[in-house]
Amino acid sequence: MGKPESEFDDERLRKGHAGLKITEEQYDETIDILVKVLTDFRVKFADIKLIGNAIESKKHLIVNVPVIKSLDKKKVRKLNEQEQYNKTKLV
Repeated sequence: MGKPESEFDDERLRKGHAGLKITEEQYDETIDILVKVLTDFRVKFADIKLIGNAIESKKHLIVNVPVIKSLDKKKVRKLNEQEQYNKTKLV
């Protein structure tokens, strides 16, 4: 991607993304945008795939908000109650 491989070492990627609270959905949307841009600039499919695979191999260092696949209504209510409680504690 134009820089030496040392610019993208795991620790640097982990630290650089740590406080950003990146979700799976945000990651996927960013990848979709990247693919569109690369396609618009007529980058070869093989190169887009190579870039995508390289980024995908580092996904665990970038995405740092766990995915909540499905929550029942009780769990959602409990999370909302906990959030409200946490807000009142801060006041």
